[in-house]
Amino acid sequence: MFLGVAADSEFEFCMATVDPSGNPTNGITRTQTSTTSFSTNNNVKFNATGGHDAWPAGQYLNVWVCDLTGGLLGYAQFPGGNPATDGVVCDYLYFGTIGTATPPFHLGRTATHEIGHWLNLRHIWGDGGCSVDDFVSDTPLAGAPNYTGAPCTFPGPNSCNTGSGDQPDMFQNYMDYSDDVCMNLYTLGQKARMRALFDSGGARQSILTSPGCGSEPPPSCNDGIQNGQETGVDCGGPVCPPCPTCFDGIQNGQETGVDCGGPVCPPCPTCFDGIQNGQETGVDCGGPVCPPCPVEPTCDDGIQNGQETGVDCGGPDCPPCPCNGTGLQLNIHFDLAPAQTSWAIVHSSGATVASGGPYTSQPGGSTFTISGLCLADGCYTFTIYDSGNNGLCCRLGQGSYTLTDEDGNVLASGSQFGASQATNFCLESGAAPTCDDGIQNGQETGVDCGGPDCPPCPVEPSCDDGIQNGQEAGVDCGGPDCPPCPVEPSCDDGIQNGQEAGVDCGGPDCPPCPGCPFDVNLEIHFDLYPAQTSWAIFDAGGVAAASGGPYTGQAPFSTLMQDICLEEGCYTFTIYDSGGNGLCCQGGRGSYFLSDDNGNFLAAGAVFGASQSTAFCSDGNREAGREAGISSGRFSLFPNPASQQLTVAFGMPEAGKVQLSVRGLAGEVLLHRESQVEAGKQEVELDVSGLPAGLYFMEVVVQGERFAKKFVIAR
Repeated sequence: MFLGVAADSEFEFCMATVDPSGNPTNGITRTQTSTTSFSTNNNVKFNATGGHDAWPAGQYLNVWVCDLTGGLLGYAQFPGGNPATDGVVCDYLYFGTIGTATPPFHLGRTATHEIGHWLNLRHIWGDGGCSVDDFVSDTPLAGAPNYTGAPCTFPGPNSCNTGSGDQPDMFQNYMDYSDDVCMNLYTLGQKARMRALFDSGGARQSILTSPGCGSEPPPSCNDGIQNGQETGVDCGGPVCPPCPTCFDGIQNGQETGVDCGGPVCPPCPTCFDGIQNGQETGVDCGGPVCPPCPVEPTCDDGIQNGQETGVDCGGPDCPPCPCNGTGLQLNIHFDLAPAQTSWAIVHSSGATVASGGPYTSQPGGSTFTISGLCLADGCYTFTIYDSGNNGLCCRLGQGSYTLTDEDGNVLASGSQFGASQATNFCLESGAAPTCDDGIQNGQETGVDCGGPDCPPCPVEPSCDDGIQNGQEAGVDCGGPDCPPCPVEPSCDDGIQNGQEAGVDCGGPDCPPCPGCPFDVNLEIHFDLYPAQTSWAIFDAGGVAAASGGPYTGQAPFSTLMQDICLEEGCYTFTIYDSGGNGLCCQGGRGSYFLSDDNGNFLAAGAVFGASQSTAFCSDGNREAGREAGISSGRFSLFPNPASQQLTVAFGMPEAGKVQLSVRGLAGEVLLHRESQVEAGKQEVELDVSGLPAGLYFMEVVVQGERFAKKFVIAR
């Protein structure tokens, strides 16, 4: 039935005879490693994590063979991704046809399947149901993967009936999950989709002139790939322009970090180097810049510290806390990407009472249990998040989750969802306050004290216990013993209070302070975890001129506005996320903007890892900056990589027309929008769901000036 569409795809690979340094090779490297197994976290692709660094992706197809966990046969990276991780990975038991090759995956089809992904092919079921296609017309629609084995009986399943002329599932296709012996074809449509990558402007065109088989390709300097003798992407080496430093988001030149360190760039922040240095009071913690150091729990000091969940109880070190409420247990069976999963339980008042993830160190396909969750009576919402927008099932494996109470009743469960799934539930334990459980519950006004049931709370002021007690007028402030509580700014009382940046001036409530040499404004839109966010502004000598956070008292998804007064000079703004996932998009869509008093953008962003740094200067002529359109060409794209929606964020010094264009690698315009916008911060959302995966350019034109940035669409 499928003979008429079976194709000779006309691809031929050679084992490399020349390595990236120009030396002879047989194309094989063997790495001695102490790492016993690998997963989908790409550790196998880097020397630093027990694997082997990739050869240049524009010239070689990298194939890593290793021990993969969780029964995973292999995985691959689609075109347009990070060159440092480009290629395919196969488990050693399912690679090749000899040696350790293990039936029923012993005929080399795991590599055939994964190289199909590398050449932009989807699974034949489109990673969805019958309403989702694989973008190839001559592969019949399929509703799910087939696991067909010998004797490979035809016609096999027909999971999607499309009416007249309907065909059964093409379980013989290399892009299904059948056993090796049952696979025997790519189609003409799949061939056309793969070969398009090597057309002019295609994502894999450069490999046609690879030196790997003995020929040296000419450098292109404009193909978006680091190849030839380039020392960076389209820069460096004897032919291309020099690579920029200190502001390009790449560690190059003599930098000791990304855009920092060395003789030219600002000093690198030290909060993530595993060493106690700078003004840190511990390893990567404490001091004016880094997050506070955790306190070692003692379990008998009468204080809730360390990872304790109550006073001297709970957490990994102390005995469990008694639960004067309802105990819960959460079981998560991960898919192949645990690092995409996180969750939170939010009280009806909006307060987050428990959360977890992302699970970056958890093996794919494993099960994780969180017990000891204790909630007071009330109503809650349990929300589970997947940053890959594909839930726990079934695109990357058969995952699921279940939240149960102490009696085994299921409060929330699921497996198939998109970016998140929320379930409401209420608890009523009927338990009376214990007054001796080390937790403030019931109607207690303090820990095991106060209210109608427990003894009165001691009146000795603590001023540092996070509770309003004694004669305090607020939490740890006021009264005859503690420091005065901060007051609402009056802007005319002759005192610097509230959020004022000076005496009766500055901040979100009062007029700007007069005589500030360089006034900048910081706006942070938090994600779900404000307590992970902090920032600092360093002068040219590496000294912190201003800092803030972590924002433990800030509500999730809230906005912070802060006015900052600086001396004239050059600075580096660095924003930190202790969760290692930036402000977007794993914990929600957050962002930040730093602008001067004329509205010119100095720094902006949303998607980053543990930190992001931007250099800026006061040039003494900031009024002139208002004529420059988008200040210094700075605009932000997020999420990047994008899938469905792409947000373009920028600042306008005055009202005017803005042109936004998405261009392909050959310069062709694929999307275009013109808008008349007002002055100030702007965020424009573009629908990019119709564009195939790959590398693109976003072009912004304001007042005749043209700015551009690269972005990636991943499917």
